[in-house]
Amino acid sequence: MQIVELQAAPRTRARKSEVKASRRDGTVPAVMYGSGKPATLLAIDEKMLRTMIQESQGTTLLLDVLVDGQSQGKAVIRDVQRHPVSRSLLHCDLLEVNLDREYTVTIPIHFEGDPIGVRTFGGILQETIREIEIKCRPMDIPESYTVDVTNLSLGESLHVSDIEKAGDEEFLTPSDVQIVAVVQPMAEEEPEEVEEGEEAEVGEVGKEDGEEEASDEEKPDDK
Repeated sequence: MQIVELQAAPRTRARKSEVKASRRDGTVPAVMYGSGKPATLLAIDEKMLRTMIQESQGTTLLLDVLVDGQSQGKAVIRDVQRHPVSRSLLHCDLLEVNLDREYTVTIPIHFEGDPIGVRTFGGILQETIREIEIKCRPMDIPESYTVDVTNLSLGESLHVSDIEKAGDEEFLTPSDVQIVAVVQPMAEEEPEEVEEGEEAEVGEVGKEDGEEEASDEEKPDDK
């Protein structure tokens, strides 16, 4: 896996006032933790972080976190908090990793190709899962897995066991879990035709009680 440099500045406090000031200055408050070290408070340029996240969409990044040109350790993005309306970046969690230790990570799956079951038989490509869990060292973390679905026919499926490994990583998601399938489209139900007799019965049920009582009152006495 390629290591990407991430420039950051130190933060000394975690008070709300400083966090807000940091955001006004165009930086995102961040914290790096892990590997048995004390947490490190950081500030990262928002535009740079946003661009990095967008360009790596759907892949896993291994970062070399730099402060004043000095490496603070290798890390992966653990969590990014966004504003619910503006979607601006509010906070970033970085997990520091030991390059000699194995970690459990989630890797995205990308599907490529036009399945024969879709283009020839009118099926629908159903992506059951889009990521799997694996275990490996940081340098062996694949950015993503690509699965070719071109030869997938109607009624056929692929499973975790069909994913080609990038190296010596261990798949933690069970091998028999389905990842994608070509399924028959659901047929639209046609409205049932109503017979004339049924319409008459519906009309009788719809008669109001007041109408029945009025008809009884109109009957002449037998006296």
